[in-house]
Amino acid sequence: MKSPARGIFGYAKSHEEIFFFEGSVKGKIASPRGENGFGWDKIFQADGFSKTFAEMSLEEKNKRSMRRIALNKLKEFLWPKN
Repeated sequence: MKSPARGIFGYAKSHEEIFFFEGSVKGKIASPRGENGFGWDKIFQADGFSKTFAEMSLEEKNKRSMRRIALNKLKEFLWPKN
């Protein structure tokens, strides 16, 4: 079954200025495999990869994780590269 995974981080500069940063990874729900990670990492397999997130090393997973994508967007917002 196809299913995107999304991670969202929020940042409130003030009560009036609230920003959201989303990361999304396309993938599918797979049979449970792997011992790493947490939550549903054992059943999420990103498109283009033969491993579930739980079968990947932390370094491997962080290169494509929806949380990492969202955090990178937040980081760029807070500390832009000019």
